[in-house]
Amino acid sequence: MPHGTLERFDPASGTWHKLDEFAVGTGMDYLMTTEPATPMPKGKEITYRYRIAFAADLTAGEGGISATAVGLPGNFQAGSADLPLLVTAP
Repeated sequence: MPHGTLERFDPASGTWHKLDEFAVGTGMDYLMTTEPATPMPKGKEITYRYRIAFAADLTAGEGGISATAVGLPGNFQAGSADLPLLVTAP
């Protein structure tokens, strides 16, 4: 599993907040980590800003970032997006 920090920007306070969960792993348990839920009516567009910092000792190589929208109630996968990336040595 990669290690480092993952933060989400809060536009209301203008500050970054560290998120506890950093890696999905091999199961679907991450679909149960939806608190706090953000209301999103159909057709509405929301932009989130994330900041990721991998630990300096992480091995260079190919990887990716995945984002999943979780529908409530029922914790079902409502959508997802993947972004490939290349971790390089400093």
